[in-house]
Amino acid sequence: MTSAPELLAAALNWVDLALLEQRFAGAGTPGPAAGKPGPGARWLLESHPLGFDPITARDALALVAAETPLKGLRRLVDTLMVRQEGRVVRCDAPSSRLLREFCSPEVLVAAATALCHGGRFTAPLDAPRAPADRAALFDLLSWSPIIAAPRSGLESLMARGLSDSHVHLAGAIPPASEWVLFLREEARAAPDSIWHEGPWPAAFARARRSLLEICQRVTSSGADLAPTLDAIAAALCPESCAHVIRDLVGERALLIWGLSRVLTSPPPHASSDCNALGVDDERGVLEESIKTYVGVRNAFHAVLTHRAGRRGLADFRATLNDHRVSGQVAPQTAERWRVVRALETQLLTLSPGIGPGHGARVPEYDLELRVSVSRGKALQHQIAAWLMALRDVLQSVPRAQFRVGFTVHFTRSGRSSPDSHRELGLDLARLLREVPDLRHFILGIDTAGAELISPPRDFIETYAAVRAELDRGADAEREHAPGTPCYRLGFTHHAGEDFRDLLTGLRHIDEAANLLSLRPGDRIGHALALFFEPVDFYRQRYFSYPLAIEHLIDLAFAWALLPPGAHVHRENVRLVARRSLELSFNPADLDAMAEILDVGEDAPDNLRRGRRRVGPTSEQDTFNALLDVAGRNWAHRDRVAALRQTPHRLVELRGDLRYCELVSAVRDRVVERFGLAGLAAEVCPTSNIMVGGFYDYAELPYVRAILADLPSSRLPLLVASDDPGVFDTSVRAELEHLAVALRQAGWSSERVAARLAAFQDVSRRYGFFHDETPRGPALARLLRRLTT
Repeated sequence: MTSAPELLAAALNWVDLALLEQRFAGAGTPGPAAGKPGPGARWLLESHPLGFDPITARDALALVAAETPLKGLRRLVDTLMVRQEGRVVRCDAPSSRLLREFCSPEVLVAAATALCHGGRFTAPLDAPRAPADRAALFDLLSWSPIIAAPRSGLESLMARGLSDSHVHLAGAIPPASEWVLFLREEARAAPDSIWHEGPWPAAFARARRSLLEICQRVTSSGADLAPTLDAIAAALCPESCAHVIRDLVGERALLIWGLSRVLTSPPPHASSDCNALGVDDERGVLEESIKTYVGVRNAFHAVLTHRAGRRGLADFRATLNDHRVSGQVAPQTAERWRVVRALETQLLTLSPGIGPGHGARVPEYDLELRVSVSRGKALQHQIAAWLMALRDVLQSVPRAQFRVGFTVHFTRSGRSSPDSHRELGLDLARLLREVPDLRHFILGIDTAGAELISPPRDFIETYAAVRAELDRGADAEREHAPGTPCYRLGFTHHAGEDFRDLLTGLRHIDEAANLLSLRPGDRIGHALALFFEPVDFYRQRYFSYPLAIEHLIDLAFAWALLPPGAHVHRENVRLVARRSLELSFNPADLDAMAEILDVGEDAPDNLRRGRRRVGPTSEQDTFNALLDVAGRNWAHRDRVAALRQTPHRLVELRGDLRYCELVSAVRDRVVERFGLAGLAAEVCPTSNIMVGGFYDYAELPYVRAILADLPSSRLPLLVASDDPGVFDTSVRAELEHLAVALRQAGWSSERVAARLAAFQDVSRRYGFFHDETPRGPALARLLRRLTT
């Protein structure tokens, strides 16, 4: 059996490690030559969450030089890939998930296809010309850039259709698609991205030269790469499939053909006569070209793949920023390309192919894409580009029964403010009022990004302003025209995903649920803090380090939330306050703080009756108001003044039994209030693993809650893919991963199927689509009318 170090060595043999030196070691100059790991690569492995200790990581590095790349590629294919229904898919094993960062899915599937077909591939331009043969070959080459997980009894669920309610457009496009842009020189690096300088421009040029060398052994043309790839794709693609997937098909065909020749040909025998005659070793040249090309390609994939770390979400946001490219086309055209690519990728994950005859096999599919927008006329141009992209895809796959909608998300960052988000939300609401047909496609608003920088409380005024505008418009319409959706937007908010202390994560979820104008049927993104058992959480991190500004609000929140009769828990609040902030609050002070936070017993009832009483609407103002209360105690005046001067200093908390007991009591109350608010939680398994640093799907807190039948697991949960292109997943794969985790825990197939069906029922019930939104041919007619 192949060991983890051997797998890692096999993967690294096909990566240009010099490019990873620049990325992961933070070097100012290019790293050592490819194939010779230096300090950066060693640091990458020793800090990587593969479960390796440093000694094992060093062993893996030693194997890189000891094993030939071709042998390593065979090892990777044999271990990580399996055959299923005539296609190559990824085996569902931790090693497969962990090594995805170093191996492009395109390379793995191309190698597996070459090996499985025993070298029967000839030059792509010699492909059969008969329509049926060409369609079969196209089916083989048009696999999804997202490698599917093995099927696990989801056929009945698929027959009912699938729904994915949480997909970010920026993370929906696989690295393979962005790679093609650079390969064909149709995109340039954004000035502030990592592709703009350093070793990457030369690396892209080196990869293009290597692929041209492969092209020269396939066609008589080798002067220009883009026309060659177009010619290969045109020879392989049926006319009815001549859409934007063709550029990927051309590169895949070349890669499969080259690997087929190299992997199945015997090694050349050295001949002095041949050397004297100057005869090139064609196999050796081809092997070196493929090695160079794949090395750069895998390094590109590795840089675009998130590395989990202690501050996972912040690291992931930085990774997404590196995706940005500036093409040679207008922004509207680029936006159209992005949506088309994302939709085609999603359709390919549902059906083995989208060629002739496959449209009927694509199940019903509801997809909500999270998009960022601009203000003014740019907003209208963006929406027009999205609608044209939908029309393009429906023309390519006319029988696809899907609905696609867009949820506009505000991005939390140091460069944006809630005021700018409020104006953008109002622009969006007014546009929907003026153009009723757009309500079929513009479904909701969301806030995503750096939760550590901007917690939900900062968005109270933004969400309230947009909700008020929508309510005014709905009252004015009262009866909308037949076939026109009602005037509304669904609301959702990322919360409880990234936090320094579990108590902070619970507070963020409660703030989002009860202070942001959310109503029954709305959703909270991720909400991981709801599902943690505090003892398990603090067992892994005995000390927790929230900021002083967070911690003071957390303590006031806990006091407000716990009923007066819960004496032991309220005493724990006062004990933690004394121990961590060195302030001895008396009950009257804490009661006054509870009034400021507006999270008392009657808060959910006030929301339902429309009687909102909200205190300070930003975290900083809330902190200052709480300190004003604490300052009444003259004995601690100096300490309060010190806190006011250092709101962002770290506070050390011990996760002892007393603190776990306090957090557990708060968790139970937050779960109860979440249920009363009528909301659903959007869980994204692979994203939570990669960002949260979990090792396996069975370790995810909501999977543990489901297995333990905790109250939080009975809340409405929907499963989504989040950033499917970056995380190499799909909603179907997410359900399959959860199915495997539940079966391994001893659940029967029937019980697993019922749970997965419940996830999808929640996704449809809490989806933001209007009942009037058409699908299939009716949707195509609506799009033609809107885009003509």
